[in-house]
Amino acid sequence: RGALLMCDFILHHVRLFRERYCLELGAVVGLASLIVAPYAKRVYATDIGDDILKNCYLNLNYNEHLLANRSIYDIIRVRELNWLDGIPKLDSNSAAGTINAQFSWLKDDLLELYDCVDTIIACDVIYDDNQTSALLTLIKDILTLRNSKNSRKLFM
Repeated sequence: RGALLMCDFILHHVRLFRERYCLELGAVVGLASLIVAPYAKRVYATDIGDDILKNCYLNLNYNEHLLANRSIYDIIRVRELNWLDGIPKLDSNSAAGTINAQFSWLKDDLLELYDCVDTIIACDVIYDDNQTSALLTLIKDILTLRNSKNSRKLFM
């Protein structure tokens, strides 16, 4: 239900997401990513687990027609992000822990994460104490990255 409320919020506050670099945490099927994509410059739909990431990717591709003549490949990138591991490092091989390299962070992705991502979206993500602690640490770390050109915002 939280994802539906987030989508409603996005649709009623489009100006907050226009030309933004968005990071969705715990995307699952990528619903919020799909809704924000027509307005955003780039969207990273993140989650963990090969099956979840594949399903998210397939769902986003199936619904590409909703992106107003923009290619899904130009806007949305599905990436693995384990909250317990923290922010992927710029100097690391992010594909090392990823089962499917299709969902690993590329160097350009990481540069955008550090320099450009200015909007974090998270819905239906608080359900386990250990995961919640890791999530809050990850959010704090992303919000305080020094290289950001713009102030970052969190919508949760």
